[in-house]
Amino acid sequence: MPSDDRPRVLLVDDDVVLAETLADYLCAHGFDARPAADGTEARCILAGFHPQAIVLDLHLGTESGLDIADGLAARFDDAAMPAILFLSGAASPFERVLGLETTADDFLEKPISPRELLARLRGLLRRSGHPAAPARLMRLGAVAIDLSAQKIVHADGGEDPLGPSEFALLKCFLDRPGHVLSRDDLLERAPASDGEAADRSIDRRIARLRRKLERDGGNVIEAVRGRGYRLVADEGPTQGGSAQGGSAQKG
Repeated sequence: MPSDDRPRVLLVDDDVVLAETLADYLCAHGFDARPAADGTEARCILAGFHPQAIVLDLHLGTESGLDIADGLAARFDDAAMPAILFLSGAASPFERVLGLETTADDFLEKPISPRELLARLRGLLRRSGHPAAPARLMRLGAVAIDLSAQKIVHADGGEDPLGPSEFALLKCFLDRPGHVLSRDDLLERAPASDGEAADRSIDRRIARLRRKLERDGGNVIEAVRGRGYRLVADEGPTQGGSAQGGSAQKG
């Protein structure tokens, strides 16, 4: 889906792993999310990216989140000012009140639940008049994939939810359609949530995923002897949704 069609979010946090993890989660739920490690990087991104919401750590290593928010107020006019959601693990009551009374639209304490952050952002966008992230539907073989809700929709209307491990595996194949992915590749890109590390855990997980994807018939993921697995089903947008990529190229 083109980024212009998705709600845009900038995440500024000096915990780089957290910022990237949250950005990945939001992207999987229909946002165009960009991570930044500090105010300098955030300002560079803002030179070519106009977010509708900014998630901002209150305590950055070299710069206060309040100071960054004040600078944003000077950068944007009132109509274009992004919604601001502050994050903090140790904010004093004074800081919370000051943030909410000046530039912040919402406040979320660490540790953060990605699902709660998603809900808070959707609420902020609704209140500010921006559309919430729409459902992203794509066709994959005989089924439809709801990328926002992370579930499979069958021809008869039945649904199969995808667990985090299954969805991570599916994303590996969608990101590289037609390419053979080895078991080591898949273990690295989509580690098992239950801690399984053996190669054969991939076989078991893919078998479960294939049962859901191929319930309506057809071949979606095939085993390539001695090499791994690849996505072989055609992919594309469904009515009322759109996919991130075009047709899978078989190779």
